[in-house]
Amino acid sequence: MADQKISELTAGTPASGDYIPYVDGNTGTTKKALKSDLMGATGYTGYTGPAGTNGATGYTGYTGPGNFTGYTGYTGATGYTGPAGPTGYTGYTGPNSGSTGPTGYTGYTGPNGPTGYTGYTGPGNFTGYTGPTGYTGATGYTGATGYTGYTGPSLFSAAAGGSDDTYSGITMSLTAAATTAQWEVGYMNSAGKVALADADAIATSSALFLATAAISADAAGVYLLHGVARNDAWNWTIGGLIYLSTTAGALSQTAPSGTDDVVQILGVALTADIIYFYPQLPQVEVV
Repeated sequence: MADQKISELTAGTPASGDYIPYVDGNTGTTKKALKSDLMGATGYTGYTGPAGTNGATGYTGYTGPGNFTGYTGYTGATGYTGPAGPTGYTGYTGPNSGSTGPTGYTGYTGPNGPTGYTGYTGPGNFTGYTGPTGYTGATGYTGATGYTGYTGPSLFSAAAGGSDDTYSGITMSLTAAATTAQWEVGYMNSAGKVALADADAIATSSALFLATAAISADAAGVYLLHGVARNDAWNWTIGGLIYLSTTAGALSQTAPSGTDDVVQILGVALTADIIYFYPQLPQVEVV
């Protein structure tokens, strides 16, 4: 049971077999005693007062004529009750239990027993023998070789080098935010649509999508994310980098240089009319 303050205890009436705590006046320690040991003798009962006297008996009425019964006389008044005797005084409370005797001394600790002897060390030049090596189990048979799967299509096929306005690579179907011409690039706007990218500001750069055909506003179309594309109208310097242009949606081999312009590399020219489209997210803002 957890310790409690007296003010936190529940009130009650102890029975004679209950323990009551008290402080020993000799040792100052808290002890307990039965309630019956702390109670004094019971005081004697006061005497009973004398009984009141009986009232006088009423007189008997006269006897009337033979056919007439006289009335009964009235009953005398009841005598008063004597006063109650005084209540006896309560006996004094008996003395507290006697003080506790002194605690006996602690016996001395016996001596420690002798330490047992250390066993002898075996010879250092003797190593136990090695058990025989177990036999090697038989080698299991080799399972049959699985068949070779078919070769998938090349990520970058030769189709882009075959004819005008062709492409090859990773594509995705997305919705255009505005009317978009073939081979224009765009970025993903906050509405989840592809808007025309422009290097004039960082907010309109991050070009990632190259339209593979003309797409109407709010219509779905196929965009090239990574691959090669051919357009005979291009006239690139072979091996030169392809940048996002300050003209919305356009590609350029001239890096933007105006204040707040964004330099973003989108790929490299493989031939005068074929580019390797590989847009880079790390970009440089001109200050």
